[in-house]
Amino acid sequence: MAKRGENRKTTRDDGTTYDRGPGWPSITALTLAMAVTAVFFNNCSNEFLLRNASDEASLAGLSVCEAEQAKVFYSSIHPFTSNKCASCHVPTGPAGASSAGFADKDKRAAFNAFLLPGFEKFKAYSLNPGHVNGITGPENLAAMDRVEVAWVAAGNSVGCKDAGDSGEFRTKLVDKPIGATTGTAKVIQFNLDNDSDRQGEFGGATFEISIAQNTPVGGAVTYYITRPNVKTAAQGMEVKAISVYINGQKYIEGTTFLGIDRYVPAATTNLILSNATVLKQMPAGVSPNDTIAVSFNHLRLADPPPVTEPTPTPTPPATPLNGALLYANACAGCHGSLAASTKRGRTAQQILTARMTVPSMMDNAAVQALSAAEIGAIADALR
Repeated sequence: MAKRGENRKTTRDDGTTYDRGPGWPSITALTLAMAVTAVFFNNCSNEFLLRNASDEASLAGLSVCEAEQAKVFYSSIHPFTSNKCASCHVPTGPAGASSAGFADKDKRAAFNAFLLPGFEKFKAYSLNPGHVNGITGPENLAAMDRVEVAWVAAGNSVGCKDAGDSGEFRTKLVDKPIGATTGTAKVIQFNLDNDSDRQGEFGGATFEISIAQNTPVGGAVTYYITRPNVKTAAQGMEVKAISVYINGQKYIEGTTFLGIDRYVPAATTNLILSNATVLKQMPAGVSPNDTIAVSFNHLRLADPPPVTEPTPTPTPPATPLNGALLYANACAGCHGSLAASTKRGRTAQQILTARMTVPSMMDNAAVQALSAAEIGAIADALR
């Protein structure tokens, strides 16, 4: 057994090691790791049990697959981000809003934000001691490993396993060699007419994606997949929900591009569909034979969506002036009730002239406050 103060080496599942440094982990860190990874399973269905009715209600509107992933996020990831990441990764924090708000108190909003970087990037940064000193680092490894088991289980659930793998406009592209070098992005181009399982349906459009490799501090060699880009010809395209495949296997944890839902106009030469990055760690290392492919849940030629003109807000009808009420408030004190008024038959012009020349009316604040339209209503009432 290592003594307090000795450096200790720990071996990961992939055979790599890291130095845990001197001393024992704090009780707080151990308690957090245990609390974060308390994921509950239903032995019959492998579904994650939510803690309260409001969590269940917040799943409304999600796909079946997204709901499975959200249950994992609510139960095991959000407690971690709330505890360790809330000083930055909230809408008002220095990390930004929608792209990094996965520690938001609103679990549904936090889940939506989490899908953009994806689990792999979240894990990589959680284990990187250089990300936030004293908060991120290898002390989070046990928690991240347990959370990853839950996240992958959700991705392999019935609701997720075949998500996006069927449908009239689903499209899978062929595998292409990666050949990326360290630190240099390589652009992989697909001719959609020739390199898809729906050949000849895309009018000369192409798809590009960039990929590079790097090795984060203390981590495995990682592919950085960025800049999905569609170029169209004579007709526009609808593009929705892109999944990444490495070496023929769908990268379930790579959720970053699933939120893409764009219309690409005709003759577009460079439209980046997302500025985010998918990280794919390769614990066994990369190979010259590694391949990449993508699939689209929905890809088809289409005319521009109709422009919906906003419905104008109708102007409410003007409320008619009540001449009798105006007379009672401003004139009856001197001239008696409307029915018995000494000024029956007076015109609006006569009342206006009197207001400017009769001393008692000049000193009467209620009379002076009347508008020309209100005086006209009083004249109408005096007829």
